Parts: sequence; C-alpha cells; structure tokens
Amino acid sequence: MIKEGLATILSRFHGGLEILGIGTTGSGRYLAGRLVKADIIKNEITSQMKSAVHYFPEVDTIFEIGGQDSKFIQVEQGRVIDFNLNKICAAGTGSFLEEQSSQLGFKVEDDFARLASLSTRPYNLGSRCTVFMESELLQAVTRNEPLPDLVAGLAYSIARNYLEKVVERRPVGQHIVFQGGVASNPAVVKAFSLLLDRPIKVHPYQRLSGAIGAALEAREVVKKVGKKSPGLNDIRQILHQSFEPRSFECQICSNRCQVISIETEKEKVFFGDICERYTSTLAGENPAADFHNPLIFRQKLVDELLAIKSGSGLTIGLPRGSAWQEFLPFWISFFSNLGYRVKLPPETNSEILESGLRLQPAEICLPTKIVSGQIKFLQADPQVDLVFVPSLVDFHAWKKESFYFCPYTEHLPYMLPGEIRNKLLTAPVYLAPDARSRKATFKNLSECLELPTERIKEAWLSAWQVQIKFNQKLKKQGETLFREANLARKPVWVIAGRPYLLYDNFFNLNLWFHLEKLGVTAIPMDYLLVEEIRLADIPLEGSDIPPWRYPQNILKTAIWCRQTGVFPVFLSNYGCGVDGFAVKHLKNLMEDIPYLLLEFDEHRAEAGLITRLEAFADEISQSGSHSRKSTSIKNAVDPENLPIEELQKYPFKIPYFADHALAFAGAMKKAGMKAEVVPPPDETSLELGEKYTSGKECHAFSFLLGDLLKLALKSTDREPQIFFFPGARYSCLLQQYGPAMRNLLLELGKKHMMVLTPSLEYIWKLVGFDGLKSLWQGLVAIDRLNKIACHLRPYELNRGETAMAFNRGLKLIEDGLATDQLKANLEKIKSDFKNIKVRQEDRPIIGVAGDIYTRQNYFANNYLFERLEALGCEVWPSPFIIEEVDFTFSRGLHETLSEGKLIHSLAFAGLNLIKERKRRQVQRKLEVTELEIREPDFKELVKFTTTYLNYDNNQSLFLNVARMVDFARQGADGLINVICFNCMLGLTSAAISSRIKSDFENLPIPTLIYGETENTSASSRLEAFVEQVKARYRKKKLNQAFNPDRY
Repeated sequence: MIKEGLATILSRFHGGLEILGIGTTGSGRYLAGRLVKADIIKNEITSQMKSAVHYFPEVDTIFEIGGQDSKFIQVEQGRVIDFNLNKICAAGTGSFLEEQSSQLGFKVEDDFARLASLSTRPYNLGSRCTVFMESELLQAVTRNEPLPDLVAGLAYSIARNYLEKVVERRPVGQHIVFQGGVASNPAVVKAFSLLLDRPIKVHPYQRLSGAIGAALEAREVVKKVGKKSPGLNDIRQILHQSFEPRSFECQICSNRCQVISIETEKEKVFFGDICERYTSTLAGENPAADFHNPLIFRQKLVDELLAIKSGSGLTIGLPRGSAWQEFLPFWISFFSNLGYRVKLPPETNSEILESGLRLQPAEICLPTKIVSGQIKFLQADPQVDLVFVPSLVDFHAWKKESFYFCPYTEHLPYMLPGEIRNKLLTAPVYLAPDARSRKATFKNLSECLELPTERIKEAWLSAWQVQIKFNQKLKKQGETLFREANLARKPVWVIAGRPYLLYDNFFNLNLWFHLEKLGVTAIPMDYLLVEEIRLADIPLEGSDIPPWRYPQNILKTAIWCRQTGVFPVFLSNYGCGVDGFAVKHLKNLMEDIPYLLLEFDEHRAEAGLITRLEAFADEISQSGSHSRKSTSIKNAVDPENLPIEELQKYPFKIPYFADHALAFAGAMKKAGMKAEVVPPPDETSLELGEKYTSGKECHAFSFLLGDLLKLALKSTDREPQIFFFPGARYSCLLQQYGPAMRNLLLELGKKHMMVLTPSLEYIWKLVGFDGLKSLWQGLVAIDRLNKIACHLRPYELNRGETAMAFNRGLKLIEDGLATDQLKANLEKIKSDFKNIKVRQEDRPIIGVAGDIYTRQNYFANNYLFERLEALGCEVWPSPFIIEEVDFTFSRGLHETLSEGKLIHSLAFAGLNLIKERKRRQVQRKLEVTELEIREPDFKELVKFTTTYLNYDNNQSLFLNVARMVDFARQGADGLINVICFNCMLGLTSAAISSRIKSDFENLPIPTLIYGETENTSASSRLEAFVEQVKARYRKKKLNQAFNPDRY
C-alpha cells in the first residue's frame, strides 16, 4: 500500500515534486512512519481534529466514520476536549454498510443514496449491534418490505448507532463536521441532520481527512525542529526497493505476538509486537530508565512470598485471575501456614484464554473466562493435588469497606463444568473482618479442609497481616512516585481498575509498556490511599453508590483524582454489567475533567489501545494552558430520603413489569394513594430505552427506562409524579436501576418525575401493615391466576376464553384490593374459570425459569408462553416475588432460632403465620383445577438446591436455580432459562444449568437470551428445543406403559 501510494503521488507530478515533510496516521502509522522515516507519527484523533479545524475553524463537533471504526471528537478553540471511539461493535462503520448493500444486491457507492431518497417510510432496523440489525434486515427482506425503505432504514440505523453507542450523550455542538468514508454517503449525512435537527458539514476531502491532519502536524514539526524525512530521491529508492515480509511468534512473554518483519535492502522493520520490543530497539528507542512498572514490582513481591512461604504437604493450586489477584498474598500465606505447597498458573496466554472460552457461555465476561482457563490448567497439572476456588460472599455488615463481589466472582466455583471439578476444593468465604464473617469463614474452611477451627483462625489472622503489609508496600511506592512526579512536574496518570485488569499483561495488552512509551508517571489505583476516602465523601446519594467492592474503589479513586488534579484512566472489560452502571456515576463525577475509559475484550486490538492513549495524552497537553472549570456535581434526589407523608400525596405510575403490577396498584389505592399501572412495554419503550443506554446494562433496564421516558418526555404536566417499581439492595443490577434513571431525568431536565425503587421494608412503611397484607394477597392471587391460565389455556375448546377470563381476573384483583372486596371478586374469578370447557389431551410440560423480569413480561420474552403452547406444550410458570418473600421470612425464622434470638424468632414466626393464613384464604377461593406442580417447603428447597449453590449465595440466583431443580424433580420434560441480554444472574444460572442437565438424564435446558429483536435462528432454536422435548416426552410415556411401577 505504501509503495502504491507513493507511486500514485509521483505519477501526478511529472515536472518534479519537493517533499517538505511527511506525517503518518492510522492504525498502521508506526510501520508506515518507520518505512518512510516520517517527521511525525500521529494518532487518528488528533489528526482528524487538526484537519477539521483547518477547513472549519468554528468546528466544535467531529463525526468520523470509516470502514472499520468510528470516532467522536469534541473540540473547543481548536483543541480536543473529549473523544470516544467505537468498541467491538461494527454496526456504525462503512464495512457494515457495504456488507448489507451487497446482500441487498447493489453497490453502496452507486445506488445507496438514490434508493434511500425514494423511501416514504424508513424501516426501523434498531441500533443495538450488527447481529441484531442484520437479522432484522433479513427478516424484513423475507416480508417483502420495499427496498428503498430498507436502505433508508440502514442510513438511520448507522446514525442512531453512532449517536447512541459512540457519542453516548456527550454534548453535540452546533458546528458539526462529518469526516471519513461514510461521510461520502448523502443518505447517512441526511439521517444525522434529521435526527439532530441541525446542519451537517462534510469535509471537502472526507476520505483523506486524517491524512491531511497528519500532513498539517508534519508541517508544524518541520517548522519547529527542521525536516528529518527523506527527499524525493530517497523516496524513489524506497519505491523501487524490494520488501521481504515474514512473520514469527515471539516467545518472550505470554502474549505470544505474531510479529511481522519487513526487510529492505537497508534495514529491517518490525510490526505487531504489542510491547514494541523489536520495533523500539531498531528505532533506537529505549524505555525510560526511571519508569516504574507496577506489574513487575507486584510480581516480584508475590514471588518473594512464594519463596518464603513454602509448605511441605499437598500442593494446592490457586488461580491468579478475577478477585484472587488482589488477595494472592493472603491466600499464599494462609495455605503455607497450614502446611500446603502453593502453585499458581502461568501468566495468561492464548492457550488459557482458549480454554476459558470453551468452558463458559459466550456472553459471560472475559475475566471469568480467563480464570476458568487458569483453573483448567491447574486441574491438568499433575503436580497439583487440589485447586482451591472459594465462593466469596458477604453479609454486608462491614461498613468501612465493601467485600461484595460481582455475581460471576461470587459463584465461579458453581459455574465450572464437571470436566474440571475433580480436584476442586471450595467453601463460602467472607473476607470482611467483622466477627460474624470470620466465625462463618473459620467454620466453613474447617469443614472444607478438615482441620481444627483454631488452626484455621491462626493461619487466617497471620495471613491477613501479610496482606496488610503487602498493601502497605504498594502504598509506599505510590507516595514515592507521586512525590517525584510533582517535583519533576511530570503529568501523573492514575490507572483505575480491577486488579485482574491492572496486573494481567495479556488481558490489558501490555498497558504499562505503552504508558512507559508515553513518558508519563502512571500509578495504579491500589497504590493510592483511597480507603481514606469514605463513601460519605463521594458526592452521590447513598443509595446511588454501587454496593460492589471494585466500583466503590473506582469511584473513590475518581474523587481522589478530582481532589489532587491528576488524570484518571479507567479500565473495564466488555460484558461487565456492573460497569454498565458504574460508568454513569464516573461521567458525573469527572464532568469537565479529562479522563479516559478503556474497555478490553478478547479481540485484542492493541492498535486501538495505543490510539486512545496517545489521543488522551494530546488532550491533556492541549488542556494544560487552560484552567479547569470548577463545576458542581449534579446529584439527583432519591425519593426515599423525602418524608413518606409527602410521597403519599403524589400520583404513582407503575410500569407493567409483570401482571403483578396490578397488585401493587390495588394495595396502594387501598392505602389511600393515587396509583396507575401504565400500558405494557412496546416498540416505543424499546426504542427510547435503547436510545438512552450504552448497551452494557441488562436489557430489562432498557424496557423500564423506555416506559419511564414515554411518560417523562411526553408529559406536559409539571406536577410531581413517582415512577415506581419494586427494587432490592443486593440481589442484582436492579439495585442501580433507580439511580441511573434519576440521574438521566436530571440530565434531561425532568425534575418533576421521581423514581422510587424500594425494598420490601420501605414498601411496608409506604402502604402500612394492612396495605402490605393486601399486597401479599394480591401477589398470591395473580400468581395463582397465572398458573390456572397456563394449565387451562392449551386445552380450551373455545379459543381465547382463558385469556378473557385471565384479563378480567387481573382487573378484579386490583379493584378488589382497592375497595376491600377481594374475597367477592375472587369468587367471580373462580366462576369465570370454572365455566371454561377443556378437552382431555396429553402434552409435554416445559418449566420456565430465568430472570424475574423477562420470564414474566410478555413483550420482553416475545410472548414465549403463547408460542410454546402453539407448538403443543404446557407451561409451568415461575412465581413473581412471592418466592423471595417466602424464602426471606422462612430463612429469618430458621436463622434466628438457630442463633437463639427468641424475640426475633417470635416476630418472624408471627409474620409467617399471617402470611400463610392470607395465602390459604386466596388459594381456597381459587381452587379451580388440580394443579400438578407443588411448591416445596423451605427445608426441602434448601436441601435440593445446595447441591448446586451455597445457602448464603445470592438469594435471587439461589431461587432461580431452585426453581429449575424443582421443575426437573417434579417431572418437567424440558426447562427454559429465560433471561434478558446482559443479565449476570441469568448467565450464571446458564453456567450452572449444565450440571442440572447432567443430573437429570440430559434434560433439555436451553438459555434463551432476549435482546432488541428475535432473529430467525432464535426462533428455529426454540422449535428445535420443543421437538427435543416432545421426543423425550414420547419416550417417557412409552416407558410408563412398560414400567408403570417406576413412575
């Protein structure tokens, strides 16, 4: 390409050409720059900005969309003040347009704009990612949608995807310049203009805009320091010399880079070495002698511990990924104190990654896949006798510091498939230093390791001191680095992220080496005294702060950076649902302060990493002469902090998260409040929700957010309203729904709309004890109603009769609760269902479990129940909320009794008696048909579920796994784990379900993930599953005929 480009330039200037300077940019800028000995090698962000400002001095916003990537650049007075690049999704790039145009039978450059201009109603293809958009396009083609509408829809989808996933609600100015190859497409330009309601200027040389910017940078460099690039004759020699490329795999470190060397007559140039070991050596670039590499420093300290703390007993393998990276000093010391030899897996490499990819569901995050690969390596090591993988749990009692980890970290030992469990040693471990946590941990480890509790305690306390001293060494090093950088007036970057991202060279693409090349002082987050920053120091509502350990530490780091004037780089990874919400808080805390967010994934695109780092360095240097704006941090009010008497005066809007929303409305009305259930979610909800989310959040959040925005954006009433749905503190990402919604409303200026997502305890305060009892009866009644409808609907003689009775029954329950006429209304419901005539027919049974929103919400699961019934099955539904209440109350009674807390036991006993009496009252009124499924009692449920999970693990996950096991025990012919896109608990269930499947004679248990739209393959998968279930059912019926005693 370089030879071809040079030859083209020279062919156009027959009379001669003087080369005043050379600049290179783009992903191959270093290779090209070294081959042609460029005066400057510049990243694409700065080059694109330079080019735009040259032609449009007033520019404040740059859209750049090329063939493979896209960029957003915010400009102020000719300097970059913010930027973003697309991540792994290619739905907003030129290559995607070319691929889809080719599938539709035309060339994008010839016919796209012409066809789009003929559209009268552009087809909505969504904007989530290539998979969804492409599948929706194919389905639209099969439905014979007009081609012009599909082409115009593609243009809008490109623009929407870019605005939602690249711009991400960053400020878009009034002077927009569009650059890159896609800017040549008038249809996309028009789509942007219509969506933003403002003019879009196109760069006069949009395909060459970055190259022009590099040339302008080169001109400035040559003016300042003189020209170093070759002249015309040397360029001719480069053009005519031969290039001999070859490749080899570097074996120096775990990255195993595929290095390309290009040898000419005079020199050898390397490309592809992430650390630039070969590139920089030949270029005469030596690493800074004073650069401190935290990864090397930390590993040296760990190696010292391994050498000192060496036992003589069995060899125990410890993974070094996920949360174990942070606490390696502790675990090494703990097991050495007990006499074990300790062995760690090698640094992450491609083999470990490939193993992990095969062991976990594709949608689970990369850190979990890596640590699974490490565990497999240890399992296969003949020198390792046992592999210890604890379940890290938390009582949430220690307030000084969080030891609460994400669902994947907490449940990893239970997510591992059977093939790597033969050496597995696991136990619930509470790292918090409070008395209750340590007592439980010592007991659990004593049983697991078959050692006296006192010995466990002694080893634990000694190891904890080792961890403290280890951390103190890191803090001391951080103080030294910060002091020296301030004396030398060097820029300081704080690298904030989880330890397994900070200290995994393979995972973070040799981040520390790239930082060394930039010449900055880079300090990792755990070198700082962030624990001295209290949660109260974070200027957010207390309920807004995420409960997980690492997001809390990252938010504290953001505050530390804000106070000290240093520049933070935040690390995350693709598929991290927790960060989908934590990043929203970061953007609020870091407003008007330069920061960089890096997201890593298994695609290992180091060129993009280098571009981002260099562009961030340029942004900081350009901002050096400009004083920082002092802005107050915006903070939305949590209604739970307002007087309840005040809230009770406002109208409540309840989204249709499930049929059970009507029970909440009825109970609120009975308590004298104004409550209304809004219509169920629809396409508008989905479109709005997708527009204001990043794609990292769980998809249930998008639906609920869309329902909220339908109310907030269209309402002209400025009187206070409350958008209400039940929440939880620790169950899952649901805890962050309310804060994210409140902050978005604040950003949109919709202060009249409040969002309340309370726990059961607060709901009790809100509606009173009588209201709570009514709510319970309403939930039980609707649950019972749902089971009856599922039992009758497949067999009804008059199609639609069950649905009519069901919908009427829902309204009767809401009205009965509101008017205190529930008993009479339940009799009416019973009468309606008794009159439904059914046929005698045998059908296979499918149990539906999954996340609490998607498994219940018809729109979110694409009307799954109806589809399964249409395919010839009967559905066993899961309950909504009542199992959480049952389990919580029964658990409270069981635990307080075992702890000898008599008064608390009596309170729980009383609540349980009232709860069961109210339940029986409802069930007796709704005895319509003999339901096959029976609800297990507390002890029974715990007994059969603890085979797969620990009793103290996440309660929502525990109950979903319990539901799957119970369906299997009671004879379901198949199960479906129904979850939304990015549901962490649902994906954890998916990993565990493989063990359930194995234990129940290969019972079919697919996980169906519902996102923006369902594609043809998902529909085919459902049909294939039903055929598998029917085959199993026929075999079961045959066995029953020949072996009746067994059944």
